[in-house]
Order: sequence, then C-alpha cells, then structure tokens
Amino acid sequence: MGRPRVILADDYEPAQRMCRELLEPDFDIVAAVGDGEAAVQAVKAHHPDLLVLDVSMPLRDGFSAARQLKEEMPHVKILFLSMHAEPAYLREAARIGVDGYVIKRNALIELRVGLRRLMEGNRYYPQEQSARSSNAATSR
Repeated sequence: MGRPRVILADDYEPAQRMCRELLEPDFDIVAAVGDGEAAVQAVKAHHPDLLVLDVSMPLRDGFSAARQLKEEMPHVKILFLSMHAEPAYLREAARIGVDGYVIKRNALIELRVGLRRLMEGNRYYPQEQSARSSNAATSR
C-alpha cells in the first residue's frame, strides 16, 4: 500500500499549515479546505484514507460533516482535531463513530501517532479522557 491519502479541514490557516508540515513526511495531503461543507465535497471527490476535521467551522460544523460521511463513506477514517477538550465533545464524537480525536494543544505530539493508529484499524482518543472513562467505570 502507498502512503495514506489525507484531507485537512480546518478554517484556521495556521492550523492547516501546522498539520501539513507535520504530516507531509508520511502522508499525501490531497486537499485542504476551510469549512465543513467543503470537507464533505472534498472527501467525495478525492476518496482519501483519512480526514483530519476541525469541530468548529463555518457553513457546517465537524459533527454534521462527520455524521454524513460516516453514513455515506464509512471506510474513510475521521480524526477530529479540535480545541474543544470537554467530555461532551468527545462523547459526541464517539457516538457518531469518529475514529479519533486529538486536542489541538497536543497536536505536535499526538497527530501523527493518532493517524497511524487509525490506519492500523484502531481508535485514538485523548489519554486523559480514556483514563477518566476507565476510572468512572471502575468506581461504579
């Protein structure tokens, strides 16, 4: 298999640029878009392996775009890259079936690792959220 094909969807240009710089050594960036509607259209046009998707974007938020893509193109792995670390956001992402979630402040360390985990068929969510979920489950 060749290098994984990735679409970047973030309305904040510096975040797009940072993602591109982090990922280009190991991934082919086939498109970069700035809103949720454009993300859906880019995935349909380019058929990537992975979509790095911001939650908060104009025209259509990441949750809405991810819901549609998980229904129509479930083979595309989606990783949210978001500033939102609140448990409600992580729960909604998991409920939709999003494959991974990286908080932007941790992107330099976790983004490449998370995408590799997705390509291996695993899910990838923040470590602190996983620890909280396990502690809550064991304390019941």
